[in-house]
Amino acid sequence: MLPVLVLVCLQSPAAHALAGSQPLGAVDLPLTRLPGVDPFNSAGVSFLDYDGDGWSDLYVNASAGLWRNLGGTTFVRVADLDVFLPPIVNRYGASCGDYDNDGLPDIACSPRGDCFFLLHNLGVGVFQEVAGDPAIVEGTLSCQMYGESFAWADVDADGDIDLWLTAYPDDVSPGSGGNQFLENLGPTGPGGAYRFAVRTQESGLFVPDNVNRPEGAQFVDVDRDGDTDGFANNTVYQNVCAGSAPRFLQLVRNVTGITLANVLDEGTVFLDHDLDGDPDLVCLYRGRNVLWENRGDGTFFDASERLETPASGATEGCSAEDWDLDGDLDLSTAAIFRRNLLVETGTPFLRLATTSINESFLNFCQPAWSDWDKDGDMDCALGNFSGRSAFFRNTTYTSDTPALQKVALRVRAVRASATLARGLETEFGATVELRVHGDTSGFVRRRFVAASHGYSQQSEYALTLALPSGPDADAPARGVVFDLLVDFPELAGNGILRIDRDVNPVLGELELETLSEREITVFRDGAVLVDGALVPPRAAFAAHLSSTGALVLPAPGVVLDDLQPAPASPWFVGLELDTRPVDAATRVAELVLDGQLTPSGAGRCDANVQLWDVTPGEPPRLVRAESRASAPRNRRSFLALDWLLKPQRIYRVLCRVSALRASPATSGFGPLAVNGALSFELANPCDGAAFAAAPLLTDARCLELRYRAGAPLASAKGTRR
Repeated sequence: MLPVLVLVCLQSPAAHALAGSQPLGAVDLPLTRLPGVDPFNSAGVSFLDYDGDGWSDLYVNASAGLWRNLGGTTFVRVADLDVFLPPIVNRYGASCGDYDNDGLPDIACSPRGDCFFLLHNLGVGVFQEVAGDPAIVEGTLSCQMYGESFAWADVDADGDIDLWLTAYPDDVSPGSGGNQFLENLGPTGPGGAYRFAVRTQESGLFVPDNVNRPEGAQFVDVDRDGDTDGFANNTVYQNVCAGSAPRFLQLVRNVTGITLANVLDEGTVFLDHDLDGDPDLVCLYRGRNVLWENRGDGTFFDASERLETPASGATEGCSAEDWDLDGDLDLSTAAIFRRNLLVETGTPFLRLATTSINESFLNFCQPAWSDWDKDGDMDCALGNFSGRSAFFRNTTYTSDTPALQKVALRVRAVRASATLARGLETEFGATVELRVHGDTSGFVRRRFVAASHGYSQQSEYALTLALPSGPDADAPARGVVFDLLVDFPELAGNGILRIDRDVNPVLGELELETLSEREITVFRDGAVLVDGALVPPRAAFAAHLSSTGALVLPAPGVVLDDLQPAPASPWFVGLELDTRPVDAATRVAELVLDGQLTPSGAGRCDANVQLWDVTPGEPPRLVRAESRASAPRNRRSFLALDWLLKPQRIYRVLCRVSALRASPATSGFGPLAVNGALSFELANPCDGAAFAAAPLLTDARCLELRYRAGAPLASAKGTRR
């Protein structure tokens, strides 16, 4: 019988004055220290809702302190969980995840030359250490492991979250054993207990040769193919799981463009710094921060010119959050905070930010972010590797700020539970996107749910996203209308699992000012909880997006080609689609292009994205014409569409491009037939007959379409009102 720990209250909420507090002035970082709570020692901080009451609590592994959130007013330390843990000197961070789907997050503790510990949350203030039980963890883990950042995710889409223990290899710390991966086997243990099996070598998530040791680690969909990839030790671990067994390919150096594989990082964090929809990467190398910009296809290049003084703050600890609520992500590295000026200037540049935080909290700080008072802005638990740590409140909004002056929205992506109405916060890797009506900025407002947020710290599960202000300066929430969608982690071969307004119409045409609650919960099964009402999805409406065939991705030993200039101008690439095998309408949701769109002209025929009906026996007809922009520094762009294809027709989808890259033709999945690809010159963009007569290619293509069959013939509208 393993020992259990019952929580007892060690400290009541303090009311004494805060000594040494400083008023917040006109600074970039709007944080002020929470009064009445003493500083604490921390080498990493992790937000979790340990008691399932809807308020973010905090776990501090260095001291084993569990801090309870008292309804957003303050925090009180309710227990020390160190009865199972090694001496305090050996503790770094922790990662919290609900591995047994009971709605209570469990705690995986990073060991420092010691055994791995997993604290199972049994509810009502009771924890139990289970990593040492061979009936729960099958396989051998070193008791000399040196780990810093762990990450949870359901990498094989089997319904329960797995755990990646990134750790030093033996050539750095003898006996540490390197990265370890624990596959969650579900309720297959004694009495239906969830259990794990060590599957490190089989999964491919071990440390490859000739790279440095891991410090930061994250699970994120690097290449936007719908599954959850990994990153640690300067290596992209590409998810290629096609069945029940987790499987990753190790992509190193030139394959990804991240060429500093043998350089030690002291933290890594993914953030879409330029709002083009793909996750970029910041690596904190000793002496230099590097911004690796994603080209859209899962490869990267050095864009560190977008960091002011890259050497500043290049020691330990990093995080990313939109602390100023302007819609773009800001950055912290060690004691340095950088504010993203994309929204203000139109160009992503992370400028050194000013702060009123006392220097004693800013040594090797590791912020974890949470709107723990639920006022709409992101507050902070400022962990500190070698100094004092404390809670800081964001003062952008206060409890007195009127709702019409707030433009933030909180989104929870969850899995449905038969016993927990709030759902299970286990969808790590899910991406949330807001599409604002009338927004001409071109920004893609897309964020992902993570279990690790840079270096030995974990921010809250829910995502807080800021929308652009409406036309009324005194009431910026007025007139803001948006659609919300969530892509849930799935095996790439099953298609993108997207819950949007087609699956649940309530996610369309949402009006910010009419939301009485600024929190929306989206369930993996398509249900949506909004303003206290649970809205079911459409009956029998497919949530997965089918594909016409995927474009090329990086592979071990294979470096992707760059884009090539179009052979002539104007040049078109495209696909011919046959809907004659389909009985219902098909809704095209996304176009993925390997190329650069040319600027559109003024006429309808000059649009750079076109849909032509070329059904034989009828004159060609231009059905849709849209002027779009591809991400200017990318090889691959993802363009949101809302097209209906009628059954029993032949269509040609065409993009006018200045540069292109062809991928080998692959078989798609779904009811649409792809007759072939197109790549040709055409001087007259209104010549429908020439569009219809262009020859088809069968061996290569430059674009992919993602779609749903069986769509309603009318565009889905919001129905919440």
